[in-house]
Amino acid sequence: MDLSQEWLSLLASFFELSGIYFLGKKKRIGFFLNILAGILWITYTLITGNAIGLILVCSVAFILNVKGYINWNKRKDNK
Repeated sequence: MDLSQEWLSLLASFFELSGIYFLGKKKRIGFFLNILAGILWITYTLITGNAIGLILVCSVAFILNVKGYINWNKRKDNK
C-alpha cells in the first residue's frame, strides 16, 4: 500500500468516526460526514482492490444515511 492509499483510509476513518460522534450529539452534519466517509471507503476499495465486501457495506450505509437525513427532515417538518 502506498502513502496516498494510507492517507485515503485514514481520512475515511476520520470522517466515519466524526460522523458517528456528531450523530450522537444529534447534529445533522453527521449524516454528511458518514456519506463522505462511505464515498472515500468505496474509492479506497476500488483503488486497492482489497476488501471488496467493504463496497457492499459502504453502499448500504450510504443509502441508510441518505434515508436517515430525509427522515430527520420529515420529523422536523411535522413538529
